Amino acid sequence: PNKITLSVTTVHICHELKHKRFELAAEAAHLKGSIIQEAVSALRARELELLSRYDHVVTFTSEDRDAIASIKGVKSSVSPFPVLDSDFTNTDRGDIKRLIFLGPESHGPNREGLEWFIDEVFSKLPNDLPLHVIGRWSVGFQQQFAAIPRLYFEGFVDDLSAFYDHSCMVVPVLSGAGIRTKIIQAMAQRVPVISTRFAAQGIGAHD
Repeated sequence: PNKITLSVTTVHICHELKHKRFELAAEAAHLKGSIIQEAVSALRARELELLSRYDHVVTFTSEDRDAIASIKGVKSSVSPFPVLDSDFTNTDRGDIKRLIFLGPESHGPNREGLEWFIDEVFSKLPNDLPLHVIGRWSVGFQQQFAAIPRLYFEGFVDDLSAFYDHSCMVVPVLSGAGIRTKIIQAMAQRVPVISTRFAAQGIGAHD
């Protein structure tokens, strides 16, 4: 039988560059030395080699696109992160009466950021705003901050709409890559956001 040859263009949607996340996490943890540098270099080389197998790579931030610019023969572009019409609301969320943090402990930048925020910011705030942490967090992590008043771990919740009212979302992310979709979702839901400059990369938000 005659053989059929198919020509297919392959596209990779890059949500996060792992080598960037690892490198920033190592810097935040003050991990230095030749072993760390070798690990970052090896991870970067392996990740770029895998991306080079695609005809086109789509990222959600210009920072990530620039990080893969060295791949020869691979086209790349930046795409706005999609938000569905159903994710937008005109609801008045009311006066701010609490802070909320959204994300699970299993994602490294979440743990790093929340730990920093509680130690360096929340525990020193002179007001009575409570902080509600939404997502799955270990008992050990919760016990670490058991002495901090006004801090509540809500666990996983099926419906976030109840927490959006009278809330301000905090996104104290210090490392990682890609785009923080939780910021975009919060804005679509008319929830104000306080974040680090790093967390807002790629979104175009202004202070």
